[in-house]
Amino acid sequence: MTGDITAVALDIETANLDMDAEGLAFGDPQGWRVSCVGVHFVGTSKDRLYVHDYGAVMGTVGHTDAYDVHPLAMLPMHMDGWLMRGIPLITHNGEGFDLPILAKPMVDGGAGCAKAVSRYAERGLHIDTCARLLSHTGLRIHLSDLCRTLLGSDPSDGKSMPAAEAPIAWSEGRYREVMDYCIQDCRLTARVWQVADSMESFQVVGHKPGQKRRRKVEISNVDFGIRHP
Repeated sequence: MTGDITAVALDIETANLDMDAEGLAFGDPQGWRVSCVGVHFVGTSKDRLYVHDYGAVMGTVGHTDAYDVHPLAMLPMHMDGWLMRGIPLITHNGEGFDLPILAKPMVDGGAGCAKAVSRYAERGLHIDTCARLLSHTGLRIHLSDLCRTLLGSDPSDGKSMPAAEAPIAWSEGRYREVMDYCIQDCRLTARVWQVADSMESFQVVGHKPGQKRRRKVEISNVDFGIRHP
């Protein structure tokens, strides 16, 4: 890899097609099934994908120079390696969605990462920008709103697909599109974290959990760094 890895930005995509029919809920990992996990190595130009059903995916996608592709079963070992090197894990809403799903056994739709997820929390090396902002402001702030405020761009510009289309595309074997989409979100998460951490204050729109009404809030002095236990 070129450059030194300063953090790993992670995002997951799921294979679930109908939340209501499958009895799914955000904030509850039960029933969710991982299709792929993307990571961007902050400080480098490298990206990596971990995919469920590796053989079928690679048989369709083939070799790509855009990113490395690994079986999903390798993620726990690689997370352990990042932990050993003290590399922070960056997510947006990872505490509420991504990591609880990844912590489940693979047979239950997860990635078998329970030990690594727990150790990241124990060592204060997981930085969830959504959770940090919620704790600071009482508002849930979407990644798209942070992108508009901090990066000056709408994240839907240049996106390969809307978020709701990703599970459908995966079920149709359009793996490369979903993988590209996942990496885009990883890179956006990394950029938002870097910019937010460098700013003393900024204004962004958010809403209270469980409410739809959105309001603008001035944010200052949010801790986006490592929290040592």
